[in-house]
Amino acid sequence: MTLIVKNTFIPKYPLVPTISVLPSYDPTFNTVNDDPNLRKQITEYIYNKISKNWLQYHYIDLYKYIYIENNQPFLIKKIEDKNTETSNNNIKYNFILRKFFKKTHVYDLLKSFIHHHNINWWDIKKNSSEFRHYLHKKIKHNIKQYIYKYNKLNDIITKET
Repeated sequence: MTLIVKNTFIPKYPLVPTISVLPSYDPTFNTVNDDPNLRKQITEYIYNKISKNWLQYHYIDLYKYIYIENNQPFLIKKIEDKNTETSNNNIKYNFILRKFFKKTHVYDLLKSFIHHHNINWWDIKKNSSEFRHYLHKKIKHNIKQYIYKYNKLNDIITKET
């Protein structure tokens, strides 16, 4: 009995298995993400976005935590005492920028955001609106923490006297 096989592929050369070696990941290898100049440029870019745009137009609700007395800005004493005054926003703007938006703070928040969202430094411009919301949430939380700490300290002082 003869077996006939049709449409069978017969290679011209014998198939030889090949072994390919992929380069392994070296954690000490510096990527563009580790470049200090890139990080500095991105931090500078975001800081400028904050100072020229976000703080003036998107973070206006933070101004409620500040009141002006004798042309000097202060944080409110209690969260419930939110300030509804809309004048002196320039003084409030400068106060928030000086106290809560130093470049080192921005850099640390960028690092945290990039780490938690698993993105690269060079992608932060594409994700700037997400970072803007993240930053707003963090700064608002920090302002509230300052106010709570002030209240606790004030309570301790009044109980001691």
